[in-house]
Amino acid sequence: MTTKRARIMTSIYETRTRNLQKLIREEKFDGILLFDLPNYFYYTGDLRKQPRAFIPADGEPTLLTFSGDAEDARNSSWVKDVRPYNAMHEMMVAIMGIMRSTGKERPVIGANYDFHLPAFLMERFKLANPLAVMKDASDLLMEQRIVKSGEEIDNVATAQRIATHGMERAREVIRGGVPEYEVAAEIEYTIKRKGAEGLSFGSFVNSGARSQGIHGLATRRVIEQGDPVLVDVSPIYKGYCGNLTRVFSVGPARPGLKEVATAFLEGKEKTLQAVRAGAKVMDMDNSFYESLKKAGLGEHQIRGISHGIGLAFEEKPFPTIFPEHMIFELRRDMTISVGHSLLYVPGKGAARFEDVYQVTEAGAKPVAPFEEAVIEV
Repeated sequence: MTTKRARIMTSIYETRTRNLQKLIREEKFDGILLFDLPNYFYYTGDLRKQPRAFIPADGEPTLLTFSGDAEDARNSSWVKDVRPYNAMHEMMVAIMGIMRSTGKERPVIGANYDFHLPAFLMERFKLANPLAVMKDASDLLMEQRIVKSGEEIDNVATAQRIATHGMERAREVIRGGVPEYEVAAEIEYTIKRKGAEGLSFGSFVNSGARSQGIHGLATRRVIEQGDPVLVDVSPIYKGYCGNLTRVFSVGPARPGLKEVATAFLEGKEKTLQAVRAGAKVMDMDNSFYESLKKAGLGEHQIRGISHGIGLAFEEKPFPTIFPEHMIFELRRDMTISVGHSLLYVPGKGAARFEDVYQVTEAGAKPVAPFEEAVIEV
């Protein structure tokens, strides 16, 4: 590790950690356990398949790694206290020692209570530390991550540009007679060749009736002539996520699909007009709904047109899972995904056009624009 790299890591990741420790003390926590990669990387600078760290209210953080990973962790992070282990019970013994070092009989320990929290590790932790009081620290951990630095925005933008390459490849390979998984393979090969180290989730290639579902994956279904195909691409670049969704038509798009797509895009444009620092998430959702209502399609809205995006594919605000995030106020230099909702109209089809934007004082700035229309192939 070069001296310059060490200084960068110390100045960025240590500063974030010290700021987090102030919040930990203000919220009366004794420390926070990090089991999820987004927060682990944000505060330590280390990318690790099985991230494990403890940040105390005061003093120095600790990383716990498999023995073979210890040297790499020391070279990748500013954290000096790296404790290796070879078995699960050794890791738990180390954590028990850390709990004792807080000096509290019943230490209050926070963790990120979201999709990334491994339930089995939490149960093991409680078993080994029965006096510890576990609390949700999700909002506390996200407080710094919500607003992105210039470098973070650049990383999100690069991930999104990589996504556009994947979408262009989808345009080239989607044809009647091609199975969905082959399209996904071509997309994922392309984005990795362009610099993505992975994906937030397996690429959606949802053809025919499957294009009407909220979520998806690539199956063995063979795409047919006349099919609509919904494609969702999610590259990761330097830990940061992109998200691009488009609808294709194999051959000329049917009138019903065009109608639904037009309604979605008009609603999305109204949504973007509501984006600015200080606006509430519900302002975006309401704008989308009002536009669909004028088109006679309000009953088909799925709430949650937007969500935060960054080190996690879906991060605060995430109103489809946490309705209370509807009253969250947007902040300058957040990055958000807009177009998350699926508009499905029975008998006509489904549409979804999702892109990533930077929130500014003036509005929403696309980080990597891409053609917005049903793409006929």
